[in-house]
Amino acid sequence: MFDLERLYDSAHKRLSKQSQDWDGFAQDFSNIFSSHMAIYCTPPNNEKLDLNSKNELLATTDKALIEEFFAKGINELDHMFEDNPNPLEPFRRTDHMSDEEYREHEITKLLLKNNDVFYLMVVYAILPNGFPLVLFLWRGENENDYSDAEKQRITLFMRHLATLVVSDGVNVDFAKIIGAKPSKEIIAFGEKYCLTKTEVKILSSLINGNSLRMIADELDRSYGTIRWHVQNILAKCQVKNQKNLLNEFYALIKR
Repeated sequence: MFDLERLYDSAHKRLSKQSQDWDGFAQDFSNIFSSHMAIYCTPPNNEKLDLNSKNELLATTDKALIEEFFAKGINELDHMFEDNPNPLEPFRRTDHMSDEEYREHEITKLLLKNNDVFYLMVVYAILPNGFPLVLFLWRGENENDYSDAEKQRITLFMRHLATLVVSDGVNVDFAKIIGAKPSKEIIAFGEKYCLTKTEVKILSSLINGNSLRMIADELDRSYGTIRWHVQNILAKCQVKNQKNLLNEFYALIKR
């Protein structure tokens, strides 16, 4: 399983306002996650995850392939995405299309097979300006499909990354995100589960995509203390992990 903290560290190092080294981040991502990747923004009025000339490609490990894919390919795989997942819910090609169907697909024969693109996964987040930030991942046929554990961890990272960027590549102020007052929805959620004020503040930071180490630094607490608070939050909400906690939160505010 890949090291989530290493991805956080790379994002902070590579994507600061001073450097904006997206190429370096793409290479770090590939090394840590053992996967090719492309990350891009789409106009907010797009109903499907498609690529066209209006998209902004932020980073990729294979620019030539992605540019060709922009021009020829992804619309041909629209039926993979017919169920249109919720934001921050990764989905794999193998969840929607069998290996046999994929091998016989026209775009596979035309473009993807020759480039050893076999396993696919997509996850997207909605940026503060309403633009979807899309992470498109792929591996070769002799590699492993994306596991459930990898799906969970890439969700946590994508939630974190969405707090760092907006569609024009300008970073969001980390301190403002962490220090911002919890929303009314988070406060109501805290009241429902009898969370303390500190736990509500930590929950708010988690929902904004901040790592435990970032929260510890901002609140001037030890990493162990923040982790202890998170375990208390999970216990009070009767969930096993952070992903289930988020699912419970979003389910509650939709009711």
